[in-house]
Amino acid sequence: WSRRMSSSRRDRLRRALDGPSALVLCAAAVFPFVGFAARNRAQTFSMARLAVYAAVVLVVVLAVQVVLVVAVRRLEPRRTAVAWAAVVTSFFLYSAWLPALPANDNLVRANLAIWAIVTALVTRLVYALAQHRLFRQWCTWTLVLLCAMSLVSIVLVRPGDDPVASVDPGLADVSPDDLVRQPDVYFFLLDGYARNDQIQQLLGYDNSALHEDLAARGFAVTDASIASYPMTFLSMMSIFESGYPYDEPAEFAAVPAGRIDRYIQGDNSTMRRFEALGYTTVYAHGGPFAFTRCSGEHVDVCLEPDSGHGAVGDLELTLEEMTPLGPLDLLQAPRTTPTSVLGALDAADVASPRFVFAHIISPHEPYYFDDSCAARDRPLQQSQVDDAGNRAAYVNEIRCLNDDLMVALDRLLAADPDAVVIVASDHGSHFATPWQSGLGEWTDAQLLERFANQNALRLPEACRGDVQPDTPVVHDFAIVFACLEGRAPDLAPVRAMLWRPTAPETVEEVPLERLGR
Repeated sequence: WSRRMSSSRRDRLRRALDGPSALVLCAAAVFPFVGFAARNRAQTFSMARLAVYAAVVLVVVLAVQVVLVVAVRRLEPRRTAVAWAAVVTSFFLYSAWLPALPANDNLVRANLAIWAIVTALVTRLVYALAQHRLFRQWCTWTLVLLCAMSLVSIVLVRPGDDPVASVDPGLADVSPDDLVRQPDVYFFLLDGYARNDQIQQLLGYDNSALHEDLAARGFAVTDASIASYPMTFLSMMSIFESGYPYDEPAEFAAVPAGRIDRYIQGDNSTMRRFEALGYTTVYAHGGPFAFTRCSGEHVDVCLEPDSGHGAVGDLELTLEEMTPLGPLDLLQAPRTTPTSVLGALDAADVASPRFVFAHIISPHEPYYFDDSCAARDRPLQQSQVDDAGNRAAYVNEIRCLNDDLMVALDRLLAADPDAVVIVASDHGSHFATPWQSGLGEWTDAQLLERFANQNALRLPEACRGDVQPDTPVVHDFAIVFACLEGRAPDLAPVRAMLWRPTAPETVEEVPLERLGR
């Protein structure tokens, strides 16, 4: 009897992963990862790490199939394989129809319950239909075809490698011989940091200490700066190009967002000019957002975000958010702060002269600092709090970021008193921004909230007169290069353009008088 049992188990084990069963399960396990690679082929991520995760999932999927078939004798192996493939597919399609970050814990539980119930019902239906060989074949070859299409897309449809549009901020041909001074240059980009007047008006918080502290450290501080665009990737494009490479709807329709992201990643005129002037270029990327990551392709040195507190990379975070694990917030994103940038810079031992671009995600959500200005155990997502809680968290983020910034500046200037430093933001806050509406439906107050930003430059005494109270960030690097090269700055006309994520192929010129200019 025991020999018959052993023989029966071996037979079920063999049938659990026969050809048709193994094929449908392999396709279901691999498809989420090749699909991810195809959708994100314009981005930079570790294909090797992605392959490792795919292999781990494949092993788990096959192992579960074996356990189910051997342990539950009433399950027919091939029908079980198709039903289990449906569960795996549903698991990785969670965020395609349910939000990865619901507004509160009750919605998290409700969404997970909905997903579990729907998945259970679909799985039961698939198992019933899988008694028909044609249905099993249809499921299998559909998954195989999706995998093949994704692989073809990865191999054949490559993102454009042609140079991004440029409006070179100065003379095209330069060399170190053109410099009259060669200080290290630092650019701290504080993401989503509203202008002081907007912080006072919208949040009732007096942020004047920031400007006072910067002025005390030799900064020329503006109080009426504006951004050229209301979104990070476009505003930073404008900052690094000292102009407006894309300003027509047709241009946005023809250019994938991944290509514009390359400006942030270092493929821009500012980086190229610093390199031509003999500088080592350094990029400290922000951490949570994939489009800001540093690949090393366009700069000399990448500084990684602070991965303390159990943080993982954004590849892992993005994969997690595809699944029902996303709302549980099990993984934590790395984060860059001004002080962590200096620590990473010291460890990298980068030669001078150097240009260091540090993208600081704060005060943009997810909120990093707790009330004591220590790192939160879990960054607070905007969707996890109501409007009042979001505003309070934003003010707290500003307060803590200011403290960290001053510690970093004091340390930096003590070691390098001649450093040129820019502290600026890409745009303002968005508590009342009507993204669904065209320009005609935005009030002046709503435009100001989003476009009014921070901007302060620390320059040699001879150059500080080039910074005016209303100097916009689009002029910053034209002013810096003019200072380094001993000439008058060549400034682009001041413009502001409303681009909305809800209408990505439109852009509307904002009359400057609506922004108080």
